[in-house]
Amino acid sequence: MNGRSGSDKSSDLLIDFSEPDPPAVDWGFNKSTKASGNQMELKEKVQMVLEALRNVLLMNSGVEILLIGQFQLVFDFLKAHYLTEIQLKTMHIISISTRNKECINDISSCIANGSIQLPLLLVLLVKLPKATEIILRTLIALVSNVSMVKEMINYGALIYSLDILADSSGSVGGADAPRQPAGRMLAAELLAKLQSDQLTGPKWSRLIERFLPLIFVDTLKDNPSAAIQMFDSITENRN
Repeated sequence: MNGRSGSDKSSDLLIDFSEPDPPAVDWGFNKSTKASGNQMELKEKVQMVLEALRNVLLMNSGVEILLIGQFQLVFDFLKAHYLTEIQLKTMHIISISTRNKECINDISSCIANGSIQLPLLLVLLVKLPKATEIILRTLIALVSNVSMVKEMINYGALIYSLDILADSSGSVGGADAPRQPAGRMLAAELLAKLQSDQLTGPKWSRLIERFLPLIFVDTLKDNPSAAIQMFDSITENRN
């Protein structure tokens, strides 16, 4: 999924952080396998179902449209706290689905009417650092829908994005794995895309100005990569 803002000025500086989808998993059991399906734990069965669904979506382009009307159920798996593999597999399913505009519109509609909670994605930026990139790519795709740009303001997406953008060390609190390095670039691209929205973009710029100097805000909108370099340079000089 390509979630770039499309700025010509930054095309020569931006790095393509698109990563290939994990290969489809062959769930065939060896004849010597003793454990039957009935002996598997519930969480293992759920993981296999989610992996199977991801494989179907991955190998059959366009079939994701069948999830329209079912995204509330899909997002509910993100509530599986402490079961990070289930959350991660669910994010892969959601991310693949957002390659389809109709799926984006359906998810956005569900978020707008409250049947899907946007904070489920935002909180995972903190709670599940290894999913940072896939979550940000998903958000970049979702904000192509105007209603999502407004919802991102309402649920404090700015704070989550700035937290990632400012984390030059790539570290997070707790015992979780550190964030992936491309997360900062994706966070910058997300903020740039939000500022580019014709209706709500100016409001986003004003909000960012509360935390960062105006020159940085303008650079972020036009050239996310240069904005990160500027931020790191200022930080190093102050240290």
